[in-house]
Amino acid sequence: MPTIFTPTDIVDPWFSGDLVATGPRSTKAAAKTEPARNEWPAVTIGRPQCWDLAELASAKGTQLPAELRLLLDASDFRLLQLAFSFHPKRGTQVNWARFEVGLDLGEGSASAVAYDVYPKEVTKRVDRNVKLTISPSLKLAGAEASLGSLTTDIAMAKVEPSVIAYGLMEATPSWDFTAHPQAPLVGSRFVYIIVQKPKGSGPLTANLRIVVNVAGPRGMFRAALKTEAGDSLSVVACER
Repeated sequence: MPTIFTPTDIVDPWFSGDLVATGPRSTKAAAKTEPARNEWPAVTIGRPQCWDLAELASAKGTQLPAELRLLLDASDFRLLQLAFSFHPKRGTQVNWARFEVGLDLGEGSASAVAYDVYPKEVTKRVDRNVKLTISPSLKLAGAEASLGSLTTDIAMAKVEPSVIAYGLMEATPSWDFTAHPQAPLVGSRFVYIIVQKPKGSGPLTANLRIVVNVAGPRGMFRAALKTEAGDSLSVVACER
């Protein structure tokens, strides 16, 4: 498959706005006090990127295993790239964040699932470039790559701790990010999902939810993505 280079920053934002404080502070004296408006963190969400894995494999001339060719007779597979970036206000820090993606086909009983995700689990800091290889079994495998490598399928600048993913083979995958003293939760984060959906099914919508814990000058509070429609943002991630 051709190499896909992950950008280091979100260059084409789809959404930008403040998260809304949702819970009381951890200190008893301020438990009923709404956090100051200038303490709420902002978030930027990039436009989803989507690739047809069968087309990418064909472009490279990859010979898929027989069992996978049978699977492709019943399912379509898409590689979905999603990105978000936190912007804490002065004097605050995002200590923990959950990024949840609801995969929705809007076709009644038809469903899409996360066949594989990346990152799955990161427990130590990685400062060197990272490569992802999409294997013939359509699984994402990570390894270190040399700068400017052209032999990988997905090239990422680096991955920072701590990250753990949930929801494999489910319609609602999610990631928990925990800040580290040398790796605060600022800047852009990119995640990948290999989506399996019924053959010939329609557009794939991603329903995005974000919840964070914020440490401020007067204590800890929780903030989340809130819109007029509820606690999620919906975007067409794959047109087909």
